[in-house]
Amino acid sequence: MPSAGAAAAEEPPLNVYNWSDYIAPGTIPIFENETGIKVTYDVYDANEVLEAKLLAGRSGYDIVVPSASPFMARQISAGVYGTLDKAKVPNWKNRDPRILELVAAADPGNALACPICEATPGSATMRRSCVLHWMTPHRWSVWR
Repeated sequence: MPSAGAAAAEEPPLNVYNWSDYIAPGTIPIFENETGIKVTYDVYDANEVLEAKLLAGRSGYDIVVPSASPFMARQISAGVYGTLDKAKVPNWKNRDPRILELVAAADPGNALACPICEATPGSATMRRSCVLHWMTPHRWSVWR
């Protein structure tokens, strides 16, 4: 198994865009130490701010955390997200079926969103260049 330092040398930074108050201050350093993956963490304070950045195109973010309705639904209609490969998210089986049903109103079939908590029923990642993905394909392991 490669060391955290070796993983960091191979991995580009994980670019995350999230609400300003959704994670504890020590979360990013803990993640970086445990995985060796550097995180660039940007925050926003309104759905409209996130939506403007996403709809402008080529945001560079690997993971974004939109509100499911109506914002994520509009962003899905605009084609800003790629398809979620659930086979690469082994923890998918632990998602609450009731939450999946709620998110399905904005994301039919739960094809594009990975709910992360009841207060935020949607987590999305962005396209990078022309590659469609919800999460950068080599990053799926972060959701185990």
